[in-house]
Amino acid sequence: MTSDARPRLSRLPDTAIVVRAGIMQYVHTMESILEHFDLEGEYGLSVLSYPELSTEELATLAGLRHIRVRVATVAALREAGYDVRHDPNESDVHALVVFRDEPTDIDYEALDGVFGDPIPNPGVPR
Repeated sequence: MTSDARPRLSRLPDTAIVVRAGIMQYVHTMESILEHFDLEGEYGLSVLSYPELSTEELATLAGLRHIRVRVATVAALREAGYDVRHDPNESDVHALVVFRDEPTDIDYEALDGVFGDPIPNPGVPR
């Protein structure tokens, strides 16, 4: 770990912002979750999250280049029945939305409802 790296967290606080790259189209979202299962043996959706960081800070630190992003909070995802776990293997601010079982259309609809509408990625210079 470099001197400026953020420590691994045992649990993200409910107040932490969660950023998902892109607009979360059904096919891409479900494929991403299933691909993670194939690689890691658990159902997870790749997101960005770290305490006290804004959407812009998360997108910038991760080098996110998608034109749009969608934003939620850890609390909202937990209230919908999912956990968000810090997973700094890709970057210090990488996290996973974790599913207990293989996600269904109902899970996708729940996620789609928890995340806000797509917004311009504030981490991309204009």
